[in-house]
Amino acid sequence: MDSTSESPSSAYSDDVFELEQLLRRLSKQKLQHESKVVEILEREKVALEHKVSQLRQKWASICQVMERTLEVANRLKVACDDAESQIELERKKWVANCTAF
Repeated sequence: MDSTSESPSSAYSDDVFELEQLLRRLSKQKLQHESKVVEILEREKVALEHKVSQLRQKWASICQVMERTLEVANRLKVACDDAESQIELERKKWVANCTAF
């Protein structure tokens, strides 16, 4: 009877249940799984960096629009103040002309 074809019994072998082979296989599977997880996380990181870049560009555009809007609002305020002063001046002239008669 050939001893290599049969599974050795615990009395005659150091690795009866082939635990070393199982451990190597499980270690290899663990490394493969970890490698896949790392790849997935790296792809997610790249996708998030791209999304952050896009959001930064959008916010930069929004900030520029808000700054221009503030400039326009300030110019409108100055124009309204000037118009109000001019209207008050014209009103005073009109009142003065009306009382002159």
